[in-house]
Amino acid sequence: TKSENFDVSASYPPDAFNENVTLDVAEIQGDREPGGVYMVDGEYYKQIGLYNIKTVNENSEVVQPNDGYKVTIRLAIPEAYKKQTSFVIYHRFTDGGREQLSTANGTLRIENGYLVFEVSRFSEFELLTLTSSLRISSLPDKTVYAYGEDIDLSGIRVIYTNSMGEEKIVTNTNHLTVSGYDSKKTGTQTVTVGYGNCTAAFDVTVKYSWWQWILRILTFGLIKF
Repeated sequence: TKSENFDVSASYPPDAFNENVTLDVAEIQGDREPGGVYMVDGEYYKQIGLYNIKTVNENSEVVQPNDGYKVTIRLAIPEAYKKQTSFVIYHRFTDGGREQLSTANGTLRIENGYLVFEVSRFSEFELLTLTSSLRISSLPDKTVYAYGEDIDLSGIRVIYTNSMGEEKIVTNTNHLTVSGYDSKKTGTQTVTVGYGNCTAAFDVTVKYSWWQWILRILTFGLIKF
């Protein structure tokens, strides 16, 4: 069954419903989160569609699939986001709960310009896409530091991907923000670099150099530090 007003269709086994149903789709205006921006698994997503999708009988009454059955939905990706490869759909239930469907875990698929997913109940669907992302393609030349030594990002190579899937290689460290590094703390540390509203992280190690060990032994004696 296919919506009359939107490029949305549903397919299901013959026994999924006990009566004839049609697909009723309505677009909802407004954002479900402030500014339509979401944080999903550490990445920023934005709302690009909000729909109420339901199956109705001949009396326009909402009919849900029978227990144990699922309906496959094909929802057209808005034209401006056809090149995107990372989507999330939040399926909101009437009791306030929601489930997450995602291209990252395979519960949401991209097929010929459509998002394809399965549901056992109908209600409200929020369509989200990744606004931008940052990933480290090459680590800095230096990832092991002596105690008290400043961090050096020379050699790092990060790739910024915008909401349209276009990539930009960032090699100028002056354009990156850095947090999480403490030169006076030994051991493994996670350093976060930022570009725009995106972040990526990598690990470094801080340890005493041989002369620092000798100095500490002379100063404090044979004590473990």
